[in-house]
Amino acid sequence: MKYNNKSAALRRQVSTSTIIALAVAAMTCVGGVDPMPAAAQSVPAASDGSATCAAVGTRSGTSSSTNVTYAAYAGGGSSDALNVAQVADNCHVYAGGKISTAVPVAARKIGAATTDKSTGVLTLAWPQNGQIVAAVRFGNAINDAQLRRSNGDIVVASDAGLAVLSSDLATTRWRQDGNFTRAAVGTDGTVAGLYGSGGKQLAVYSAGGTAIFSRTFTDSMVNDVAVFTGATAADTRVIVTGMAQRDGGGCTKLQVAWIRAYNLKNELVWKSYDWTHAQAFARSSSCADTRGYRVEVGLDGKLYFAGEAAGGNSIYRFGSADLQAAAPNVTSDAYNNPYNTRSNHITYFTRLDPLTGAQSAGSFLLARLTNGSGNTIRPRAITADQSGAVYVGGISAAHIQNRPNIVLNGKKLQVYTGGDPWLLILSPDLRQRRLWIALADGGQGEVQAIGVGGGAVAVATRADKKDVNGFALYTTPGAATTYSGTKAGHLTVIPSN
Repeated sequence: MKYNNKSAALRRQVSTSTIIALAVAAMTCVGGVDPMPAAAQSVPAASDGSATCAAVGTRSGTSSSTNVTYAAYAGGGSSDALNVAQVADNCHVYAGGKISTAVPVAARKIGAATTDKSTGVLTLAWPQNGQIVAAVRFGNAINDAQLRRSNGDIVVASDAGLAVLSSDLATTRWRQDGNFTRAAVGTDGTVAGLYGSGGKQLAVYSAGGTAIFSRTFTDSMVNDVAVFTGATAADTRVIVTGMAQRDGGGCTKLQVAWIRAYNLKNELVWKSYDWTHAQAFARSSSCADTRGYRVEVGLDGKLYFAGEAAGGNSIYRFGSADLQAAAPNVTSDAYNNPYNTRSNHITYFTRLDPLTGAQSAGSFLLARLTNGSGNTIRPRAITADQSGAVYVGGISAAHIQNRPNIVLNGKKLQVYTGGDPWLLILSPDLRQRRLWIALADGGQGEVQAIGVGGGAVAVATRADKKDVNGFALYTTPGAATTYSGTKAGHLTVIPSN
């Protein structure tokens, strides 16, 4: 549902509107409680979860069709987007990003630099209709957020800082000033954030906000961070992914994905990929560029990695810690077997043990042109539910599997027009595609985040382009069918069961 304060009709729609954004800050610790707006006091209790999750419904359909509980736009402007989607155990949904239009409830401001016009917004809403019950503003962009499952708190990364908030968004537990790009939290409350230029600085904090350690990376890209809480403090892992440029040798130029895991003493415990140029070239001329984009500890306690390769001859064909071993990759058809593909960027994801880095399963993912050639598909989000079912999303060129026949709530989507935002749900063994859909319905966009919990899946997307009629992404009946400006956030909620 579009947020806009210019139209009475849209103001009426906004009362059942979408979920929006978070923003946070980086280097000066501030404790205490910011007063909660009266309009946000009716946050449902966790005990309401069974009824709320029941309202999401049960998924029905095929691998290319599904019922959708809620889908609507948020915001609309020159650079609006949703970057956050989290689902609490009681199925209430958090969404956040950059929202330049009005928010339908009073939004608590976090940090002295945040004003009523700041566009970094995080919202809490009902999953069945998107009705917002609480919101905060934090800087001008909420870049990332993650729920702490053990107590319901949520850690938020914003261009204004890093903050830990209570589940109802009423209280700021602590915050740090700075430009944070990514954030993660373990079940024990350990928080990690990437900040600074390119997100190349890592800061790790205790549950109370005390600094534990920091480190600066010199790699070409540092893209994400995850936190795993082990049986003891010695088993806690802070896991980072990115890309190193390693030129000179048989491949000439080479980008190499890496995953590195640190303990709370800032010691490297294990790493995956991160090969030298010479090592990659020596193993079957693995000269396809690779990048690590996302790491996340799923609800099953396993670590999930999503990256990309510029072609099929990549290091992902081999073990993440042993180039001489074959990777445990699932291969079943043209969409997960990287043949007949050149240097187009394709997705790779894998499951690892966060404690040791041991790899247990993986898969490539390709789009295919009508002539059978491999085509670009890039990942931007990955997570897993309690059973180990895997959820991946991003942006795809033509075409994901069965693209002409995708049906949402009985509506056949319009044909591919470029830049499909996509969602894939896989069985725990990665062998069954339970659902693989695009969300574009006439336009273009890119999935930015996926949240799961309590039987619901929430997908945060950036709408990038509308068709001549103003249509871009699928929306449920009653939601606005278009948005103002060139870009908008978009939230989709579907049943996961």
